[in-house]
Amino acid sequence: MTRTGMRPMTPAYAAPEQLTNAPITMATDVYALGVLLYVLLSGVHPTGAQASSPAAVVHGILHVGPPPLTQSVPGVGGELQTILGKALKKSPQERYGSATAFADDLRRYLTHRPISARPDTLLYRAAKFLRRNRVPVAAGALLVMGLTAGLFAVNAERVIAERRFDQLRALSAKVFELDKAIVGLPESTLARQRLVTASLQYLEGLAKDVHGDLDLMLALGDGYWRVAHIQGVPLDANLGEYDKAERNLEIAERYVDALRTERPDDRHALLLALNIAQDRMIMADEGRRRE
Repeated sequence: MTRTGMRPMTPAYAAPEQLTNAPITMATDVYALGVLLYVLLSGVHPTGAQASSPAAVVHGILHVGPPPLTQSVPGVGGELQTILGKALKKSPQERYGSATAFADDLRRYLTHRPISARPDTLLYRAAKFLRRNRVPVAAGALLVMGLTAGLFAVNAERVIAERRFDQLRALSAKVFELDKAIVGLPESTLARQRLVTASLQYLEGLAKDVHGDLDLMLALGDGYWRVAHIQGVPLDANLGEYDKAERNLEIAERYVDALRTERPDDRHALLLALNIAQDRMIMADEGRRRE
């Protein structure tokens, strides 16, 4: 210090408050570090002033803002410009509170993490996360795409299965209607046998896809029960095929029992179980199998 009233400083790196005799704080050091980093990156002073012109230096420090680095330094990102802009604010209150906070934001920039100098938004954090985790995110995206394709395929299978269930329910309802319509016709026995054969072929095909599907079990149980009625349950006109009817009642009972083990309160399954039990009782009584 060689002049009265002057503070010790390096003019080119002095903060505005040093030139106006305002209080000196840690933010003053932040400004000097910001100037240093700006010079290291661009090769010029942020105010464009030359040390040979004291008046220009003072005017630049107090009134001239630093030109954006992105205009003169290739490859410098906007975030680095934001960090420098905060460090070089004219007002000490708007700068980083300490050199540690300044350095921390620089480290965050270098490691692709959200910086404090920029408003924190969900989109911004997400973009940083993606930039920081490109490989795992890409792998995750591929996994999601694979799962989506798998779910699409599963959903397609579910639609097909539901369509089959609807067809089966429709078939079960039509079996009795068709049978009643042809009972009195000439050669009705042959027609009824063909109806039973076609129904059993369809039921056996669907049984291969049951795989524990409870709704399909109920539909299969109902289908076998209806076919058994046509074959030989002595409540209506039947084909007299009592052994076959007994076997299909047993098959129907197995499906319904398996379903009721999992869904004991299923009222449709309970009603079907009671109907099957009644039919088996009637057939046992007809065959004098009272036990």
